[in-house]
Amino acid sequence: MKIILAISVNVGIIRTYFEAEKNETFKGVNNMPNIHKPFIYTRKDYMNNTIDHKTFYSQLVRPSLVQFIKDTFGMKLLMSKKNDGHFNHIPLKKWDMINGNIHMPKKADWDMVEDYPTMAGLVCVLKAAARMAVEQEQQ
Repeated sequence: MKIILAISVNVGIIRTYFEAEKNETFKGVNNMPNIHKPFIYTRKDYMNNTIDHKTFYSQLVRPSLVQFIKDTFGMKLLMSKKNDGHFNHIPLKKWDMINGNIHMPKKADWDMVEDYPTMAGLVCVLKAAARMAVEQEQQ
């Protein structure tokens, strides 16, 4: 895997770009940023409907978080017919119990999107990772 990071400072806001060669880690993951598209969409972009919920929270997901979700719940549960598309078949308590894992976005990640972690936002990140896991499996 080849990852290229380029960081520039623009009016005090760090903008990050990255490009990854297609491999198994990113297979089937849509909306992965590349060198030609800014990695950062801010909370303001989301609230102004410039981007959707999936795009905003997906940018905070690390590949290791996708794997953590697969290991925690298993693909059978994630792909269950009971899944309404929003993973509500998995109790909220279970999502809350795992939101402190080491694969979650760090403070700097939240700062880059001009947001901060809340219990609801952390669950959205976890469910974005679960959605990516399902998309990978369906490829």
